[in-house]
Amino acid sequence: MRSFFAFLFLLISFPAIAKAPKVVATFLPIHSLVAGVMEDVSKVNLLVTRANDSHHGYELRPSEMKILKNADIVFWVSPELETFVPKALQEAAPNAISVPLMEKTPDLTLLPLSDGRKGNDPHIWMDPNNALKMIDVIEATLSQKDPANANKYKAGAKKAKSYIEELKKLKLQNQKETIVSLHGGFPYLFDYFSINGTALGIDVDTLTGPKTIRETQKKLKTLHPECLIIEPTMKKKEIKLLTNDAYKTIKMDLMGWKLTAGPGLYTNMIRRDVDRIKKCLNDK
Repeated sequence: MRSFFAFLFLLISFPAIAKAPKVVATFLPIHSLVAGVMEDVSKVNLLVTRANDSHHGYELRPSEMKILKNADIVFWVSPELETFVPKALQEAAPNAISVPLMEKTPDLTLLPLSDGRKGNDPHIWMDPNNALKMIDVIEATLSQKDPANANKYKAGAKKAKSYIEELKKLKLQNQKETIVSLHGGFPYLFDYFSINGTALGIDVDTLTGPKTIRETQKKLKTLHPECLIIEPTMKKKEIKLLTNDAYKTIKMDLMGWKLTAGPGLYTNMIRRDVDRIKKCLNDK
């Protein structure tokens, strides 16, 4: 009996430890930034797990909807990128704190869409300066929701930002050769690292008819890139049809699908992409 009262006294004497919020991030690069801030507090749930599925028209599975249903905070980019998120939030997590980072982050560098349509390119994380600013928003959101762990979020953000700052050392110097990417999004990377590059803003799924293939071939012939960035899903016969083996190609994606999820994924992905461009340029 005495031990029971002693245990009861301990329960009354010490306040309950507040649970960390359940946090969800849509894609791997955003998940990585959030995971860095939360590293010493709790894990972040990744919503989209099917590699190379279109992130524009992604359809959530029941298991992914369940992850969303349990969320207290959801970090994502924008309705222009994750077209499926607004409806999914309304259905599964109407009370969750929704953080569309493209809208909520002040002073982002925003580039126009590469395909000529109106609007800004939503692949904002490809600019490390944007990633630094998004981390500030992530930290502030978490600290407001969970003030008991605010100091840990602050320390996590500081650590994550220090690793991103190191990426500045990778900048190219006096590069004259042209880099071309089929997909949009890469101009953020080009601008930050002083890469002489351009993006055609082409969805490879649209390269199915003779007309679009001829138009792309014409653009490539005009630009005559030293290196052409293609998507990992492209097959050899598709690449040959498009390029006639006239250009060196680099397979790169904007999501880091083949990298290990976690705090280090973001910087590992950016380093990998820049290293691949440097290797292609130096492979004469």
